[in-house]
Amino acid sequence: MKLTEEQRQAVQAAGSVAVTAGAGTGKTELLSQRYLWHLQQASESVSPLEIVVLTFTEKAAAELRSRIRKAVGNKWPDRSDWLAEVEAAQISTFHSLCARICREHPAAAGQPADFTILDDLAGKLWQQTVLTAAMQELDPSCFDVMDYSEWRSLLETLLDDPVRSQALLAVESEQWREVLAQAQRDRLQQIQQSSDWQAAIEDLSGASWREADALSDQIQQILAWSDTLFDPANSNWQATYDEFIKLKLTQAGSAKNWGSADTAKLLRTQCKVLRDRLRDEESLLSLRPNEADDWNRDQRSRIYEAFETVLKSIDARKRQDRCLDFNDLERGAVRALESEAVRSHYQQRWRYCFVDEFQDTNPTQSQILQALWDPQHLILTLVGDEKQSIYGFRGAATQVFRNWQQQIQQHQGHIVTLSQSFRTHQTLLETINQVFEPVLDPYQPLRSDRQPPHPLPPIQQLVIEPEEKDSLEQARIQEATAIAQQIQTWIQQPLLVWDKPSNQHRPIAYGDIAILCRRRAPLETVYGEVLNQAGIPVLVNGGGSLLETPVGYDLQALLEFLVYPSNDLALATLLRSPAFGLSDAQLYQRAQQGKGWWSHRQERPDPAFAAAIKILEGLLRSRFLESPLRLVQQFDRATGYSAVLASLPQAQRLLADWQALLTFLREQPQAHDLELLLRYWKQLQQAEVVLPRPVLEAGNAVTLMTLHGSKGLEWPVVIIPDLTAKPRSQAETVLFDTELGVALRQPYVKEQAAAYQFFKYRKQQAEDAETRRLLYVGFTRARDLLLLTSPKSAEARSPLDLLAPGLEQAAIQPLDPNSGTEIAVTATLPTADAPLFWQSTAAIAPQYSELSVSAFADYFRCPALFHFRYTQGHPGAIDGEGAGTSDRPLQLGLLVHRALELDLRQPEALKPYCAAEDQDLIPQALQLASCFATEPVYSAVREQAQQREVTLHLELSSGLVLKGRADLVGADWVLDFKTDQQPQPENYQLQLWAYAAALNRPQAAIAWLRHNQLDWIEIEFIPDQAERAAVQLAQGDFDPQPGLCCQYCSYRSICEATSKN
Repeated sequence: MKLTEEQRQAVQAAGSVAVTAGAGTGKTELLSQRYLWHLQQASESVSPLEIVVLTFTEKAAAELRSRIRKAVGNKWPDRSDWLAEVEAAQISTFHSLCARICREHPAAAGQPADFTILDDLAGKLWQQTVLTAAMQELDPSCFDVMDYSEWRSLLETLLDDPVRSQALLAVESEQWREVLAQAQRDRLQQIQQSSDWQAAIEDLSGASWREADALSDQIQQILAWSDTLFDPANSNWQATYDEFIKLKLTQAGSAKNWGSADTAKLLRTQCKVLRDRLRDEESLLSLRPNEADDWNRDQRSRIYEAFETVLKSIDARKRQDRCLDFNDLERGAVRALESEAVRSHYQQRWRYCFVDEFQDTNPTQSQILQALWDPQHLILTLVGDEKQSIYGFRGAATQVFRNWQQQIQQHQGHIVTLSQSFRTHQTLLETINQVFEPVLDPYQPLRSDRQPPHPLPPIQQLVIEPEEKDSLEQARIQEATAIAQQIQTWIQQPLLVWDKPSNQHRPIAYGDIAILCRRRAPLETVYGEVLNQAGIPVLVNGGGSLLETPVGYDLQALLEFLVYPSNDLALATLLRSPAFGLSDAQLYQRAQQGKGWWSHRQERPDPAFAAAIKILEGLLRSRFLESPLRLVQQFDRATGYSAVLASLPQAQRLLADWQALLTFLREQPQAHDLELLLRYWKQLQQAEVVLPRPVLEAGNAVTLMTLHGSKGLEWPVVIIPDLTAKPRSQAETVLFDTELGVALRQPYVKEQAAAYQFFKYRKQQAEDAETRRLLYVGFTRARDLLLLTSPKSAEARSPLDLLAPGLEQAAIQPLDPNSGTEIAVTATLPTADAPLFWQSTAAIAPQYSELSVSAFADYFRCPALFHFRYTQGHPGAIDGEGAGTSDRPLQLGLLVHRALELDLRQPEALKPYCAAEDQDLIPQALQLASCFATEPVYSAVREQAQQREVTLHLELSSGLVLKGRADLVGADWVLDFKTDQQPQPENYQLQLWAYAAALNRPQAAIAWLRHNQLDWIEIEFIPDQAERAAVQLAQGDFDPQPGLCCQYCSYRSICEATSKN
């Protein structure tokens, strides 16, 4: 790729450079070429190990490493040493860099040398647990100010970024007063210099009348107020302001006295313009310190003390547990880099440093970079775009990039702006420039050499004007219908778009279109549903949590029901899910009976519920026997759940989410216990942990995505809907300001502290600024055409309102909402009788990174058995004799293990672990358990036993992790209890080897409780076989291994290998 002149300036800059890279201007190519330039200029004297490249996600770091590896390999194919060093170089996230600093200098970082890193998920759950204990150390008087939940919410927010929080709480408590006074003066100056104010004052100043009247008096008063209000020497300007905004406008002014009725009307209008202009700024200009500010000042110190108490307690627990989360890595790096020796170490190691997406840098990361930077020895390349800074909620601050640009200039560095877009055609870019020039400040326009593929206006607007009686949801449905009509019109015309790979124009396809929305909720529930009904294929992609998907809610309901069958809400959720498809009307009729649904299921049998009851009863019988994953797979097979998903709109999305949830269940350490798993699930929800949904290829379908999720992507046609949705307003107890610190909302007072109101005002300003930048990101995703839609006219602070100055300047006229192809959209209801069949509809091939030891033992014995049981979730069947084999032997084994684990000796103690229909097994289970406690054959292992039920994990060289629990562990052996009818040690060799290897024990034994027999198992030859089996599993090898075990296999009637033999 040939570099533009702007790119060449950045690539060949002699010193540090800060690059503003607009959307689609080729920043990734610039980064790789700048990397090559450093290697080329320094030649033999530089190594890739001396070049640091930083970004913000593991995915972005991997892509940058790949791009750099390819560029170095293409330019210097004989430099295998450089290619090897690129693999080892620090091309990573900021957090990985911080982890390196903490590991290499643990003492300076104040961290243990052998710490483990908690990822986002584990870190949030760990913090939730320890925060509860830490809050018990708070002074009880704290709760006079805020209740427990408010304190907890505040502390969670502060703990999200402890470095920033400590800095905020240390800000001089009265600094806000000076900033408020200056902000008010600045705003008055802006008002005075605005064109509408100047025009109104000019009209009023030039007015003349024959005789004084109410209008002339009002004009003279306004002109006097204006002089007083804008007088810099007037310290009492707010008194004038208060009078001005309370002005009652007169309707006086006769045509005779003023020359004409139009003149009088114009002057009255200008009086109103001036008063209303000041009223619009009341949230800022009316603020003045009050008594509540004294209370606020006192509470800030209390918050500081409470935070320090909690942080100290949590840090002590982390040292004890030897674990760090991502925030601790940043804190540790900041602390380590305060040491001159540590700074010198890295300044000598690294000569060049790149930071991509610099606009997303937070103040703590900036502090780390500042400590590493020695302008004489480290050359920086910072690439970002302030206009695309959209992660303020994560701590990113636009001011950080500005400050670094100034620093680089002060040290004779270079500032380069990339303005040529390789994505969008010139006509669309010109219109985007017109829209955002008055909306974003500062704004750097973009340009392009590509011409448009059609004469249509590049930005189109569609505003739906609903009836007054229509709700917002009804208006959104009308908006979505209009979008569907417009899409069908484009497809039928057809609209021409630019094909990037071939560099030619071609007819549009559904896959060329993306609908980007600020919020995720209406994407699936409104726009996706309406487009599906119109016959338009759609795919919801990017962002969101698996726990908050339709299939996530269904799975949670299943877990809830299996743990608590009396939970009517969970049962109702299951019954109306795709698994059973019962209608709301049927559920309502059942609810009218006024009794618990499950406990009274047999009193008045309902045929509509019969199939569901049979399936759920079967699952309840197995809940103490099978793992949660197996229960879910059996539920899927019995109900045809995934098969029904495959027939629904957005089937690809639903099935991908379902398979991702199954993978999640498979990998959890709690996966052996239903109740533990459900508790863990709820902890994830409480901590607001996001389990990422799998990203799918849209193919020939319209992509539905959030604006945040669209960053870095592009489509020929982009639609941005719901532009009149206002931000949610809430009365927050505590407000944070990156410059001014913290302010509290005082309960039970009429007027809040001016500090709190000022912080709220600044927060709204920052949110509005970020919304404007987010809209810019959305606009610049389009290559050829952009459609803006809204379900009603603009309201204050809505995106459409924020865009209004730019849309007016670009002269964008709304389309006729009825101009598209007419389509019929009707509501769809779930069917009353969902099919009860099973088929394999996996959207994603199963990948096993973790397995239970027993599951891997099944694979070791026969891959086909494993595939039936764990991949497909098939319950098994014996030659058509019924649904599966009897589970009573397995239930007996489970009861024996429970009795031994918990030392239970009485029937009543064992009943809670047994389904009602299997309680006749309890005496036999207790008898078998007592054998181990009394029989002489077991006396040696009884006496030497050190631990019971030891949790273990074993990582094979292939990366597969095996998890399990050993029944009994001695100093040099492990032992497993078995209740089989016939001893068959060969079936358990791998299981016993895995237990022994994981616990570093050389011997393994089985206690056959039915036979009073103790066998020591040969395990020496197992490791190589296990490693080979793990590789085969990773390759997806599920070929059967026929043998004697086939005659006992519950899958023999459906296995091809058995039928052939």
